[in-house]
Amino acid sequence: MNWSIGDFIVAGVLLAMLGVAGLIFLRLKRPISYRLGFVAHIIGSVLLFWAGGAVGLIGDADNPANLYYLVVLLVGVVGGVYGRFSPDAMKKTLLIMAIMQVAIGSSALALGWGSEAAKWPWDVIAATVAFALIWLLGAFFFRQAEKA
Repeated sequence: MNWSIGDFIVAGVLLAMLGVAGLIFLRLKRPISYRLGFVAHIIGSVLLFWAGGAVGLIGDADNPANLYYLVVLLVGVVGGVYGRFSPDAMKKTLLIMAIMQVAIGSSALALGWGSEAAKWPWDVIAATVAFALIWLLGAFFFRQAEKA
């Protein structure tokens, strides 16, 4: 694969996001459960963006159905900002993200999106389960932070 300058910029931004997540984890004056929820959110978002854009979760990277995952990420950003990153708002945001993840994966299976891929439908099922679990784990941590 030949990387363009844009690919390097995107990779740099993704690595910077991971670095920021690490700094927030270390410096944030919140309960450890809140910090773990936040890190799950950032790592899951970076992985979803990377996997959807680089290799594609539905079929290959050129499949337009992969663009639906950007809506999941948008919900994560808007939900966090709108709720001022409170544990309750983040819990609800991550639950919505998990539901959306399952809805997109289910739609891909029902409508045959990406069925030309060699490992279809297992690639869609595995990605849907993995990311839904990341979002649910983050929601669990934020729920624990509410109690702290």
